[in-house]
Amino acid sequence: MATFGKKASAREVLVKGTVLLDYVRVIRTNPDRAWAKWLNPEDMEIINGQVLASGKYPFMSFCRIGHAVFKEIAQGNLETVRGFGHFFIKGMMEVYGKAVLVPGDPFATIDKFTQMYKVWLIGGGETSMEKLGDKKLVFRIAPPDEGQLEEGTRAYMYQVAGQIEELIHLANGATCRAEVFHNPPTWEFIAEWK
Repeated sequence: MATFGKKASAREVLVKGTVLLDYVRVIRTNPDRAWAKWLNPEDMEIINGQVLASGKYPFMSFCRIGHAVFKEIAQGNLETVRGFGHFFIKGMMEVYGKAVLVPGDPFATIDKFTQMYKVWLIGGGETSMEKLGDKKLVFRIAPPDEGQLEEGTRAYMYQVAGQIEELIHLANGATCRAEVFHNPPTWEFIAEWK
């Protein structure tokens, strides 16, 4: 089992614009929703500005923006968020597929995915992958510490579960289900496929 070092403060962590772009598009195309209920002026400045895939943005804004989309668009439904994870990873693989996907090898694909998190979350969000059997693995995330809403973090983790499922499917065509477990301070995803 992987052990993680001291977790970074969420206030010190940045995210790449790559992980924000889909959320920003959703908010911009749904201006009638109650975004101000969830977002502060700093967040709205990001949403209304030019979000660059290569840009770096505050992790806390990312958390609030994701939580707002969860509440206003997904209506608090975790399975909807899981589906968004499938959609998100398909788009990411158009950009990062050659660096992440290993055809026929879900283990190597998810292992490379753990490295992708280091690109997307700058200064925090440790990840690991461990093989549990011929067609079973555990993926772990220790998200940055403090200041996050439990509900928002759980929603994001269901999105990650969808990402893992989609990556395994893209790697070998298998149908997969990733179960989500919170073992503070780590989130674990047990993925098994046929």
